[in-house]
Amino acid sequence: VLVPGTVLTVSSLQWNFLLHSVGIITLAACIVKTFLLKVMKPNLVLKESLVFTGIVTGRAAAIYLGMMLLGISRRSIVSDWHGLDYPNLIAFHRVVGWWVLAMSILHSLAFGFYYLQKGGWFEVWQACLPVAVSCRGPEERDCWNILGLVNGFGVVATAVSILLGIFSQQLVRRGFYNLFYFTHLVSSFLFMLFCALHDFSMVILMFPGLVLYVRDRSTGLRSRDESTEVTVRILCSEMSPLVLLSWKPSASGSHLLPGTRWVYLR
Repeated sequence: VLVPGTVLTVSSLQWNFLLHSVGIITLAACIVKTFLLKVMKPNLVLKESLVFTGIVTGRAAAIYLGMMLLGISRRSIVSDWHGLDYPNLIAFHRVVGWWVLAMSILHSLAFGFYYLQKGGWFEVWQACLPVAVSCRGPEERDCWNILGLVNGFGVVATAVSILLGIFSQQLVRRGFYNLFYFTHLVSSFLFMLFCALHDFSMVILMFPGLVLYVRDRSTGLRSRDESTEVTVRILCSEMSPLVLLSWKPSASGSHLLPGTRWVYLR
């Protein structure tokens, strides 16, 4: 539903309005809400606009994260339905990933400034980190800081997302691919883990994509254990040699479905 087929065309992928619509509508809603509050509630414009921005950008980040995880499998029913190959999914993943990072940072900044204007740096400290707080009871005992604990998970998730963005730069990808790849895997796992601890609704949106990914990888690993005889024939031996590989599909028919689009040779 969130990924219409017209979005995922390579020629117009990066500038397709449908792909960017969630982020654009979210930013537009924040601007409109601020202007309306300035007219209707001028005394509360800063407080309520920050809260509204924090909420809607968090929802947008969750939607984009769910969209992005639908395209992380090398081959899945989603890619087959849209007629996409792996390079198309990489382009889709890159664009949506930057939106996840942008919405996550805006979400954290909005609530950070909200707590700052509410009670200064001490309020930020208590509301964003799981530090001990007073119950304000007769015995003045320390009690669980649930708000700080939940928001602390979000702070860690945002920090990890920034790390993901830094190591996803083209300079790192092309110059130090192994560093990019393994950092991306570990950071992505930590980001999803702390997002799930921060907001349960993100678990619901992440679940379909993660199920497809686990199915993709498990099938791919099983298919690599199968042995198939391969015939190699040289088609051209000049400046640009071409080699034709031929093999019979396995009885299970899983040599390319759905685990991977690659053929592993040993």
